[in-house]
Amino acid sequence: MKIVPMHDKIVVNKLPERGLNVVLIPEGASIRRTETGEVMAVGPGRRTIEGALIPMTLKVGDKIIYQKGVGFPMEGDLMVLHEADAMGTVV
Repeated sequence: MKIVPMHDKIVVNKLPERGLNVVLIPEGASIRRTETGEVMAVGPGRRTIEGALIPMTLKVGDKIIYQKGVGFPMEGDLMVLHEADAMGTVV
């Protein structure tokens, strides 16, 4: 199945978690789980009220970090997210 996202949506393939990543978190800090995924498809972008197209920042092949639980799960490890759900890219 091929998914073509609309507007400011992206299709992300969830990547497997890598083992033994150690992060020290200060006492009292809130912990939010994140996931890593690869962008498989991007929509054209969103439109302003005047109708001007704001192009997407992400592109196919980008590896991103996003918060666990956001987006809409599809079959397998595919997720549909808003571009704004991406917290950053992995370089």
